[in-house]
Amino acid sequence: MKRVWKVTKKPSKKEYFLTFKVVVIGFVIIGMIGFVIELLWQFLLKGIFSS
Repeated sequence: MKRVWKVTKKPSKKEYFLTFKVVVIGFVIIGMIGFVIELLWQFLLKGIFSS
């Protein structure tokens, strides 16, 4: 564990910003997938099951 701790370094502001962008993009993609699934459920599947 001491060896691992010696080679670690504090991320720069650029690395922090890159991580933040990746996380935000991931949230947006997951949110869009959930939104599309919800739309499909509302318009396609409920219409089929309520007939």
